[in-house]
Amino acid sequence: MLAQVVTLPGIVVKRGTTSLAAGAAVRSLNDPPPPVAGVLLAQWMLAITGPGVCDRTLRPELIGNAVSFSRGNGSTNAFCTASSLSTVFLEKVDFRSTALVQQVQLTMGTGTAMTSATLTPVDRTRTLVFTGAQGSTGQSLGEGTHLGTTNTTDLFGEISVSLGLGGTAFQSTQLEARRSSSLGASRWTAFVVELIP
Repeated sequence: MLAQVVTLPGIVVKRGTTSLAAGAAVRSLNDPPPPVAGVLLAQWMLAITGPGVCDRTLRPELIGNAVSFSRGNGSTNAFCTASSLSTVFLEKVDFRSTALVQQVQLTMGTGTAMTSATLTPVDRTRTLVFTGAQGSTGQSLGEGTHLGTTNTTDLFGEISVSLGLGGTAFQSTQLEARRSSSLGASRWTAFVVELIP
């Protein structure tokens, strides 16, 4: 087991739990106030009983006063909502005046392994990029439509994304994303956190 303990004066962390019932693709909770400069982190556990991925990965997102979790990326296949996620641990982190945060939506369709999004310029020497979904592949998870096979590379390659900052010198204006498998359509909510010196 690995643990991360990060202390930064001035930030506010609100913790809680929720669940996603079998048959449900989205779970939204009213959780005021909206953060000044926030990220939403989520962790969950589900026993793997067979091949599959779309039913057991989440994409957390901040929407005004609400925290939202979705899975299956809009798939109409019942398998993508078949499992119950009985406990989802969440942390809403508000960096307040210690950082500037951009919440960025990234999507990749079937057959697409790379994409990018335009950012308000950030200083790459003091900027962190990650998704809010935390799992066995780190802070890189999202949601997808791929049902999965017995090939575990497909499973994690579909919904796990590698993020990087593009641009010139110290300034970055692009968030670049890559995944290692593109058998289905996937989506991520990325957070770009530029620390204020």
